[in-house]
Order: sequence, then structure tokens, then C-alpha cells
Amino acid sequence: MYDTERRVLTHYLIDFGAAMGSNSTGPSNPRRGQANSFDLKDSLMRLFSLGLYVHGYERAPRTIRHPAVGYMENALFKPAHWKPMYPVPAFEEMTRRDAFCGAKIVTSFSAAQIAAAISAGDYADPHAGAYVAPYFGERRDGIGRYWFARVNPLDRFSVEGGVLAFADLALERGYAEEAGYEFAVRSGDGEVLASGTLQDVQLALEDDWRKRDYIAISLVPKRDSAAKPVLAFVESGANGWRLLGLRRLD
Repeated sequence: MYDTERRVLTHYLIDFGAAMGSNSTGPSNPRRGQANSFDLKDSLMRLFSLGLYVHGYERAPRTIRHPAVGYMENALFKPAHWKPMYPVPAFEEMTRRDAFCGAKIVTSFSAAQIAAAISAGDYADPHAGAYVAPYFGERRDGIGRYWFARVNPLDRFSVEGGVLAFADLALERGYAEEAGYEFAVRSGDGEVLASGTLQDVQLALEDDWRKRDYIAISLVPKRDSAAKPVLAFVESGANGWRLLGLRRLD
């Protein structure tokens, strides 16, 4: 809601009755996240198989380890195929860049931050909180490993002191072990000014490139054959190099 007097936007979070391991009036179940409440694809598969097709979630055990937690399991979780209860355009139309943005946020939560959030929940049974913490850690890491292996995980680009620096989120957050980046520097008209391989997350900007109106620097991790480059656009001015913007090709 927008407060016209204070001129600030306030966000309210509501309706947690069916969040996490709860399904409002009882514990959740394995179907949550696997299919919509009314799922046309799910229904057609049952229809044409005369009911013989059995989904994985129908075979999954419905173990409730703690009544205060409800049903929370990661065994069936597949990041690319997760579904909400009702079709939501944000999920239906999700692009690879949307997935990267979401994975970047989810994987930013440290174990200490997850523990602090669980502590704020104030479970009466301390064993319940101890069970929830690994669940969120596993879910976070599952999302990170999946998407950072499919999209270019380079982020937080900056230019300072004649150096273009960036962060490799997959390497930084423990979802990759190998560094090394292929780069190419092009002028605005497409001429290749330099290319090669970096072993570090920074590239020195050559003085000779200042003659161009701007340059486009393409970067992609060597380990990810499926990832597409990130383009960093940089220009030289009276006060040195300046980052103009980024373009993700994923």
C-alpha cells in the first residue's frame, strides 16, 4: 500500500495458512509442488492411461516427523518442474533470466540467516526447528545447483581503477569448483579488439580501447558449455572507464 503522507510503499505479507508444511487445516502432502490443484496435463495422462499411470508423488511416503512442521520433504523437488497450487503467470511465463534472478536471491541466504528465521518462528519443540533448517538448506542448494549450471552465473559487475570486476555466483556459493572464463572485447561496430581466457574474476581495460565510443565485453564460464555470454558495455570518459549496462543472452 502507498502511504500518500509519508510517500512510502509498504509491503504486507499475508495468508501463511498453507505455507511450508501446512495445508491450512492439516499437514501438506507430496502432491504440493508437483501439480496444480486442477492440472489438465495431469488429468489427461490419467484419462488416456485409464488410470494406470501413477505419479511419483502418489508413491511417496507421507511421513510427518513433527506435528508443528507438517509435511516437508525435498525428495521429489525438481526446480524446473515445480508447480504452485493454482496456475500463476509468473511461473507459467518464467524465462531463464527470471530463473537466474530467483536463484540469485534464494541462494543468497546463509545458514546463519536461515537459522535466525527459524529461531524467530519460535517452535515449542526445538527438534522441529532442527529438522526445518536442513530442509531449507537442501531446497536452496537444489535451486542453486540446477539453475547456475544452466544459466550464466556471472553477476555484480563493476568498473574501478581501469579493471572490470565481476562475481561468479556458482563458484562463490559452492555450486561449482572450476574457475576460468572465456572473454571477447568488441568495439561498437563489432570489431574484435581482444579475446582469450581469464583465470580470475577481473579484466584489465586496455588504454588503446579508449579510442572507441564504447566496448562490449563478452564473458562466459569455461565449465558451462550450455550457458550464453553476459555482455558488459563500458565506455571511457574524462573520469575514466564507466559501466554502461549489462545484457544477458540466456
